[in-house]
Amino acid sequence: MSTAHIWIIIPALTGMILLFFPRRRKFTAAFASLLSLLLAFLAFSFPSAHVFVLAGRRYEFATSIELLGRSLTINKDMLTLVALIYSFSFLWNAFSFQFKVSGYFNALSLVITALWTAVPAFEPFLYASVLVQLVVLISVPLLSPRGQLAGPGLLRYLVLQSLAMPFILLSGWMLSGIATAPSANPLIVRAALMIILGFSLWLAVFPLHTWMAMLAQESHPWVLSFLLTLRQTVLLVYLISFFDRYAWLRGMPAIDQSLQILGVAMIAVAGLLTAIQSDLRRVFSYLFMSETGYALLTLGLIRQGALPLIALSMVPRAALYWLWGYTHSVARDHAGIKTGVLQAFEGLLHTHPFLSLAWFISLLGISGMPLLAYFPVKRLVWLQISSLSVALKIGMVIGVGGVVLFSLRFLKVLIMPVEQNSPYNPETLRLKITLVVLLLILLLMGIFPHFFLNHFQNLLLPFEQLLTIDILSN
Repeated sequence: MSTAHIWIIIPALTGMILLFFPRRRKFTAAFASLLSLLLAFLAFSFPSAHVFVLAGRRYEFATSIELLGRSLTINKDMLTLVALIYSFSFLWNAFSFQFKVSGYFNALSLVITALWTAVPAFEPFLYASVLVQLVVLISVPLLSPRGQLAGPGLLRYLVLQSLAMPFILLSGWMLSGIATAPSANPLIVRAALMIILGFSLWLAVFPLHTWMAMLAQESHPWVLSFLLTLRQTVLLVYLISFFDRYAWLRGMPAIDQSLQILGVAMIAVAGLLTAIQSDLRRVFSYLFMSETGYALLTLGLIRQGALPLIALSMVPRAALYWLWGYTHSVARDHAGIKTGVLQAFEGLLHTHPFLSLAWFISLLGISGMPLLAYFPVKRLVWLQISSLSVALKIGMVIGVGGVVLFSLRFLKVLIMPVEQNSPYNPETLRLKITLVVLLLILLLMGIFPHFFLNHFQNLLLPFEQLLTIDILSN
């Protein structure tokens, strides 16, 4: 048996089997959660030599398998990322039975998690774009459950995400020409443009982001937060692998400045759109867009020693995404607020104080509120841009200020007086405990970031070339 069997084949097959039990929600949720937790723990504790000794017997695991002329390789350097992916799967599956999501959520989430795990493990790595396309297709039943018409957001999502795969594959065809003709500069430029266009479509880079806001209005927030969290995490790692493997790509003139400008532009635009927003469902899509901007900005600051910040940001970002998805799902499925219009949340603080405060804190946390988990990382990013142009600094202020402004607008709505005969159901003890525990974890991560986050710098171990640049920059 190989490591690819453990973290790719077994969960994918398990997910397919669970497809036959769509009505047994608690069973499938429990099974998917336990399997994800087991695989995450195994990835965290797996010996670096891939050898176990039990009862005097030696068990050695291969690091790769061959599949249709391609290989799937999971070595010791990838295990931190694998553990992170399955930790996300556990968090979303463990609470999924509380919400009115598709009966196939737990089964398909395991398949999707296995496919995302296979993306960085696939060799030749350019062809992993086919796996990304498979994830897009498999996610459709979750975003548009049976009995619901496909909305325009879902159709736009399908079209734009599907267009990305040909660009990545075409870049591979052009790269084969570069290998035989290193001086063919036009091929280098075209291949770079193909890669940039492909990832711009995948990551919904401005102005290709419109499907997210539309999809957020059509889909369940629990499903959307799960899919976008995994998508953003793995695709950012996949993008970094391009810069690590292709010296010509990271050495292109003004590539760093272009990433910095694009990143800050996305942060500023997302902040402005968030500030004027009146629908909470759309807000999450703009927060996602802003975080993609932060990731691109950090990637453009690699020569200033910002590479570790990419890895350190993944856990706090995912935790805040989870908190947003959880609070919004509770409001939708248990508080009876089916719409996302701000007026529908008037006075929610009086009937759901824990839910309201956690939701408000999730907004401030994503913006980089002090003492919370994301603040140490964002503070370092803000320090990095202190040496950049004034225009970029202004764009950053606009982006952060827009999220803070909307947070205050949201707080004003939450604390408005409410009639005594409220239609909302009271908060349950389970809800209160869940929110308090997560908020304490976010607080501890913000106060002791080195204790909680330093281990995740191992996400960067596969990127030897970029690590060399980071060491030289320091």
